Amino acid sequence: MFDPLERKGVLPLIILFSGPAFALTMEEAVVTGLRNNPEMQAFRFEEDAAKGQMQKAKLPPFSNPVIEGGLSLKDRPPDEEGGRFLNNQISLSQRVEVGGQRGLRIEAATHNLARARLEIHDLQWTLTADIRDLFAQALFLREKETLAKEFIQLQEELSRLVSVKYEAGDVAALEVNLSQVELARARRDRIAVSTAYKNALLSLKTLIGMASDAELTPDDLAAGLPPLPDRETLLDRLPAGPTSRLPRPRRGGQRPHSHS
Repeated sequence: MFDPLERKGVLPLIILFSGPAFALTMEEAVVTGLRNNPEMQAFRFEEDAAKGQMQKAKLPPFSNPVIEGGLSLKDRPPDEEGGRFLNNQISLSQRVEVGGQRGLRIEAATHNLARARLEIHDLQWTLTADIRDLFAQALFLREKETLAKEFIQLQEELSRLVSVKYEAGDVAALEVNLSQVELARARRDRIAVSTAYKNALLSLKTLIGMASDAELTPDDLAAGLPPLPDRETLLDRLPAGPTSRLPRPRRGGQRPHSHS
């Protein structure tokens, strides 16, 4: 399990991101986002800085004496002979740390390090949830786009069939117009779904630290989902109510006989 407090070094962006499309599972997306998300990397840099402050705060005070010297010409007092003279000055200074300062520095560094780690831990949970949500949304929109394409094909077949029947005189012109309207609506819905799918992929790539021009194909998640039960099983699980008294379709496409 990924530990937000463990870091062995800053990982660069994977070169594969700028290459051709590749399959990416949900867990791989989470791990990639926790490594390469810009906000996460900023928090990790803060953690490194806090660790450096901690190491510096624990060091003993340096013994760094400072020797200063100077020369100047001074005039003698009026009652002394000799005129001006050369004045030599030498000073020695040493910075002394007041008691308790080192402990205060260690305490401040400890708080900064704890704050940085808590921010990383909090961002890990938030980022994981956001990545999984966007990944699932991208998968849903991808399947919805596939269904929208198939629905357009069905509407095109239906529109052609209605046109043939209209030419044969079996249907009115209104039916042809309605089929054309439904086909246009299906095409419009497909464009909307495709746009939403691309936006979801772009948001996911931004969240996990991928380049915006890199191709991404979320895959392999549906294989891990449990299969849906068949229709009979779903009908058997319906609670008792008004719908339970409705006639259920028989297997093989047979309809129940109605009694007059």
